[in-house]
Amino acid sequence: MKHWNMVLVLVALLLLPAMPASAFAQDGAALSLSLSADKSSAAVGDNVTYTYLISSTGNVTVDNVTLLDSKLGQIALSKISLTTPGDNVTAFATYTVVQADLPGPLATSANVTGTAPNGEVVVAASNSVSVALTTSSDNNSPPQVMTKAQILKARGVPGKGIATAPGLQKPFNPNSNAAKKLQGFMERLTLRENAEVKVKNKAKNK
Repeated sequence: MKHWNMVLVLVALLLLPAMPASAFAQDGAALSLSLSADKSSAAVGDNVTYTYLISSTGNVTVDNVTLLDSKLGQIALSKISLTTPGDNVTAFATYTVVQADLPGPLATSANVTGTAPNGEVVVAASNSVSVALTTSSDNNSPPQVMTKAQILKARGVPGKGIATAPGLQKPFNPNSNAAKKLQGFMERLTLRENAEVKVKNKAKNK
């Protein structure tokens, strides 16, 4: 008897209409964020323009989209809702290089947050972008990376031997361990900001 019951169940399952796999998939909200700069090197006084591309990579609407740059703060968006998969918004921000940015590199990253239909917070982080700082912005000649002596002078560090000390006449290397440490710091800062945003939004949703 049990054998025939099992057979009848199998037959019934085979006769059921096939359902698409997507019918069993749960809806989800997701974002992606890419960041780029219009210059690979810049001098004090130069403007660096950053481009941010935010895209919806999920299958539901994401509202209250907010963009935060680790160096420039909140960036204005032309729209704050992404309604369909692949929907996107592009934003721009310009930064002027100042003496305090020396010796560089000028590093930044960003994160974006939004709200899913169920109230959950959606967060995405960008790649990091690094711009080397140089002694000249002359477009007709290749940029010259600042030497350690030039950086000290620009910062107002006193000392007659700065201009002649052999070790200070070498160009600052944006790929040095010091520069890499700065890049790592910026990335950790972005991760910390993402965590703080999540905590704040969870508190608001309670």
